[in-house]
Amino acid sequence: RFSTAYMGAFGYEIDLRDESKKSKRIIEKEIKFYKENRDKIIDADYYRIRNNPYNCVCEVLSKDKSLCLITDKNYVVEPIKSSYSNIPIKGLEEDARYEVTYENEEYPLEKFGVQVNFVSPIHIKDGSLLQKIASKFVHLKEGEFSAVSTGSILNGAGLNLNEGFNGAGITFKERFHLDFTSKFYIIRKI
Repeated sequence: RFSTAYMGAFGYEIDLRDESKKSKRIIEKEIKFYKENRDKIIDADYYRIRNNPYNCVCEVLSKDKSLCLITDKNYVVEPIKSSYSNIPIKGLEEDARYEVTYENEEYPLEKFGVQVNFVSPIHIKDGSLLQKIASKFVHLKEGEFSAVSTGSILNGAGLNLNEGFNGAGITFKERFHLDFTSKFYIIRKI
């Protein structure tokens, strides 16, 4: 929700009484991030990098070019092209050095449907009681992603992302960009 809410006056529109303790900690962290960077976000340049039937990528670049926020929203996973991805970047200072970070996420097994059998030592039927029980205790965590580069390289080459999960096995270095999910990348001048 944060990757959409921070770009405007949308808010979360959730009832915190219904959220888990883990979700509340995440929301608290996101609100803290927003408050620390509010001035840079509100008075920023906004770019729509990509918008097609599969996903939408937006960039928010602070006027002083010290903070760049990238939101990559998937509607549905694009067939074939979802494995590797590049996000073009605009407007960073050419000679400045930037650090790119990304908060990786955990997903319950049931999000993977029948593809869970690529990582499970036993067969788990999609929608079964076993899958529901396993999903309460087992979550797959995405691979870490961070990089340091110059503005000129990021402006020219874009942001090359980790390989996406393609259903053919897992090494725990992949990023999981499932249907109706979003990713949030933070690029800070160092």
